Amino acid sequence: MQETGSKISLRHFIQDDSFRTEQSAAYNLFILIDDFQLSCAVASHGDHVFLGLEDWTLKSQLKSITIDDLDACMHASNYLQHDGYRNVVCCIATGNPVFVPNALFDERSAFEHLKFTSGEQSLNSEFIDHLRRMDASAVFSVPSHLVKYLKSKFSNIVFHHAATPMVEYLLSSGKTGFGNRITVSIANERAGIFVTNGKNLELCNYFSFESAEELVYYLVFICEQLHLNPDSAEVIFTGEIDSSSPAFNLASKYIRQVSIADRPGVCIFSDVFKEIPEGRHFNLFTQAVCVS
Repeated sequence: MQETGSKISLRHFIQDDSFRTEQSAAYNLFILIDDFQLSCAVASHGDHVFLGLEDWTLKSQLKSITIDDLDACMHASNYLQHDGYRNVVCCIATGNPVFVPNALFDERSAFEHLKFTSGEQSLNSEFIDHLRRMDASAVFSVPSHLVKYLKSKFSNIVFHHAATPMVEYLLSSGKTGFGNRITVSIANERAGIFVTNGKNLELCNYFSFESAEELVYYLVFICEQLHLNPDSAEVIFTGEIDSSSPAFNLASKYIRQVSIADRPGVCIFSDVFKEIPEGRHFNLFTQAVCVS
């Protein structure tokens, strides 16, 4: 594994000795793309045993990434340079998906909701996620050049917004009457916030922040707006954060129950994943709910 140059570099690579490249049809490939970051993982099909992971740093925003940069990443990757996987799932973590209740959803005009909230989408390809755990659909967009390129590399690739597997997993693991949970997914000074109450989703939003104080202020603001008691509401952090992070320590001063998430319970992990902190790459692993 190596750096590809000044624009894309490999940050982390792990692989179980049992992984066999020539047996790609036995595995699912999961890809998560955020601004300035691309990560991917392979898991055995059926039992969702994760066997390998790569984490790449991108030096430009997703909308500005070039085909040459993507090619450099693909050719250097141990996982992305191969086709033939049983399933290939790509989740996009940029922008906010627009959730539309199914009672109001009309696929013929669905993208008008997205254009109304996000502006002009002429350079983007638009997609719809039909959520299974709630009576709603999510509309989102992906840069068209990225879609075209990835479809040329993976014959069976499907696209979702990163919020979809997070929501599906959180609602499937929620317990009725359990109380409010605020799950926070952190990547590159951007946070995805998911507020659930048992098996109900009360809030899903993404926003950028520049400091721990700004992030915690937003969490406290959510508690105020949704009338959540900071003494009983639970905040669970995932992604690029640990218990020594300033944001974690500051949040603990205002909200009583603050923790780092365990890895998703729908998956099994090879021993090589022990070197990755709990909660890291949570959104990547939850993509396992997108395949059967």
